Amino acid sequence: MKGKLYKTEKENYVLVDPTKGTYDDGYMLGTSRESQYNKLSIKNCQAIENGYDLDDSLSNFQSLQQTEWDVEIEMEFVEEEQTGTHLVWGRTTPKLDADGCLILKKI
Repeated sequence: MKGKLYKTEKENYVLVDPTKGTYDDGYMLGTSRESQYNKLSIKNCQAIENGYDLDDSLSNFQSLQQTEWDVEIEMEFVEEEQTGTHLVWGRTTPKLDADGCLILKKI
């Protein structure tokens, strides 16, 4: 799933759905501040800002003045089983790190 990461203030980041509008429109997918939205890891956001992913692989170097980045939200397939009929199906859901934060990759 794609998103756009915005740096709003020092150490504050917001992730929005680019198909539904901009940060100002309020279509947030996650934030680095405590809220009802998915949490974002400051370390992950800083890595993207500095031109790296969390796995330390260098991506395209960006200007330190840049305040928005196109990112990919890591997803995982989760199998579910219906009780009684033993019908198994699944869905994709955002993958979270050990701290319960969304995992982002720069695209």
